[in-house]
Amino acid sequence: MRRPAVRNIAIALALEGVLLAASLARADIIAVLDVAQSNRTDIMRFNVTTGAALSLPASVNTAADEVHPAFSPDGKRLVFHRRDSVAGTNKIIVVDLATGTAADLFTFFESTIDPPTTPRFSADGTKVLTGHELDPDSGSPPSIVETSLANFSSGPFPHTVVAMGGVIGNAVRTSHPSVGPAGLLAFLVSMSGGGTRIVVGTVGAAATIADQSQIMNRPTLVRQGSDFVLFQQQAVTASKHSNRLALRPLATAATAKTTLMPPIVNANGTDVSKPAFSADGRYLAFVRFASAAPEPPRLFVFDTKTQLLLNPVGVLVIQAEPDPIANGLQRGFGGIDLFVSKVFFNTALINGTLTFSLANTSLVGIIVQRIVGKTRLFGRRVPKLKLVGRVPLGTFEEGKTHEVVWDQKVDGKRLRRGRYLVTLRSVTPDVQVLDLGEPVEIRIR
Repeated sequence: MRRPAVRNIAIALALEGVLLAASLARADIIAVLDVAQSNRTDIMRFNVTTGAALSLPASVNTAADEVHPAFSPDGKRLVFHRRDSVAGTNKIIVVDLATGTAADLFTFFESTIDPPTTPRFSADGTKVLTGHELDPDSGSPPSIVETSLANFSSGPFPHTVVAMGGVIGNAVRTSHPSVGPAGLLAFLVSMSGGGTRIVVGTVGAAATIADQSQIMNRPTLVRQGSDFVLFQQQAVTASKHSNRLALRPLATAATAKTTLMPPIVNANGTDVSKPAFSADGRYLAFVRFASAAPEPPRLFVFDTKTQLLLNPVGVLVIQAEPDPIANGLQRGFGGIDLFVSKVFFNTALINGTLTFSLANTSLVGIIVQRIVGKTRLFGRRVPKLKLVGRVPLGTFEEGKTHEVVWDQKVDGKRLRRGRYLVTLRSVTPDVQVLDLGEPVEIRIR
């Protein structure tokens, strides 16, 4: 068995040459979202690390409005809602991102009788989930529509109505489906007299979140190990309204107290909306803008394990000069989705030696955070963290297992006694984060 190469950090840094960006293979965190222009809404794909806009197949954007995009779990397909107000059509389109091959999942008759909305892929990528209309007088349970992709791209595409348990009186439409583990679903229910409800549960069983003092929107579930629902909450006062991201535990979703996300997400003086998790539940994307300033919204990604923003400056989601109409549209509707290409595998820290392997050749370093107590995040008690600093380790090749001896120093100073969280990070040559490893807790005695 080949032994991993062991490097001393001080020697490695001394010998490390300057590596050009072009020589590094890339693994990226990619976001897709709808971006309001002055006369329509298009879908854009961004590299969250660099902020660069990435190309999409020509079959995605048209003269109509394209909204609510979502990736398939493997990142190879995109689904979105195409609305044409002139033609009076609503289409749910799936596009193969490699070939540009596209398919409309609903016939004209189907979409006229029951206009589909806000699509999302199922957890295994074999179906698309959409909201649909309800009869407020029928007493039927809230439900969504599942569409099979077994016959992509030629069709036909069979549809199945999936009903939750219970009945919500005066419910007129469902939307914004979100998929969790073990058949768990969450979606929004709009009411005939105004207002919304969030339904969370499995097929045939559900809990309803209703709060008359708040307007709730865009529920989202972590797709692995979930025990909470996160949603966009609009607080309305006599003088203004603002959006914040909030959550409730699933076990008591109908009656539990709403908890706000921490200030690093819900920053003071900002409006925060459109939450979306990565498939593994680690990264949370959202749009944020200053409530009082006429500036374009920015896209941020929050790492739930280090409790840090991957891109502290954010990504401008309107590339042109601020436009009042486009800004207003962008703040009011739409959605985001993330796809993450992992860089790190098999990460560990034992007795001062970091061990890891890489999917791509990369610059690697560590983030060191001191544990200064406990706090709550997503309904759980987690370490309260204070950033100590970042330590560069050097450039490492893909396809190997690497061992690096770390002297437990940050900025040349040895860590004082206490507990710390140490996280590997893969970065670009200009130190933008590509991926983070699994954090490891250590104790300095």
